[in-house]
Amino acid sequence: MTFYIAPEVLIPLVEKKPAIWDKTIDAYKDKEAKLTAWRDICSTLDPNFDTLDGRDKKEIINKISTKWSYIRDAFMRSQRKERRVKRSGVFTITSKPYRYKSMLQFLMKFVEPRVKQESCESIDLEDSTESSSDGAEDEMAPPPQKIVKTETLEDVVTHFVDTQSDPNQEHPQVTFIRSVLPSLASFDDDDNLEFQIGVLALIKQIRKKRRESMV
Repeated sequence: MTFYIAPEVLIPLVEKKPAIWDKTIDAYKDKEAKLTAWRDICSTLDPNFDTLDGRDKKEIINKISTKWSYIRDAFMRSQRKERRVKRSGVFTITSKPYRYKSMLQFLMKFVEPRVKQESCESIDLEDSTESSSDGAEDEMAPPPQKIVKTETLEDVVTHFVDTQSDPNQEHPQVTFIRSVLPSLASFDDDDNLEFQIGVLALIKQIRKKRRESMV
């Protein structure tokens, strides 16, 4: 059965059904409550949903819930990458936010408190049927590890500019970067973040090798 729904339409419907995404409420742990929420959403999207047989209903629910999982997971990956970049203290070229970030603000309460922490604890918004149902408290997390900042990209760029004998002459590397811009133009937000992080890691690796070779 072919069934398509635009993210712009699906996200507001999911937002109105916290049983699907809000881990802080009891309904989130209730499978029947989640199923009812998805049925309501599917009924809104397809006026004929209630007249379908059980198999077709299940197929539509699976497709729509999978679509939501993809949107949510892509958003969370984007937020995790942004968090890693901010924690590293490394200067990066500003990239566009995740396409549907403004519509997914209702999920930010699961992200923002952790962004302010210095620990490397990961954040996961995956729907889980393994959530504790007996109300047991999570085990105490280990104390956050102190993060030692290394040389940032801003330091590298400043050093690069200061050491140029002729600042009016374009460096060959700049010419190279200009040549790859057409490829970068096709990157989405996640691709841009991954590219930037990879470049920064390579710069640090090269500079480290150069310092070690001088010892």
